[in-house]
Amino acid sequence: MNMNVIEAVSSSSDGSYSLSLQNDLENLPDIVDGTSVKEKIGKDRILYLLNSEDAEVKRAFLIMEEYGTPLDTFEYTVPEYNTQLEILLWRPKKEI
Repeated sequence: MNMNVIEAVSSSSDGSYSLSLQNDLENLPDIVDGTSVKEKIGKDRILYLLNSEDAEVKRAFLIMEEYGTPLDTFEYTVPEYNTQLEILLWRPKKEI
């Protein structure tokens, strides 16, 4: 795939994904530099799903975008990144 994940978010076919999802993808702690084979495979999977025409997949990304990164209102420690995207990054290919 020639397009990277961030470009895919920016140019999604219906313009439904915003800058917050773009930032969430850029801030995943397991993406160090985006050049390892494992990182490239994970990002390619997300790119594949971002380009999906399936309404349920699109809705899932919109939900991840809205609720994925916790607010600072918790009394206990929570991750400062979108955990749903992080899990999706490392899902086995056969499950997608």
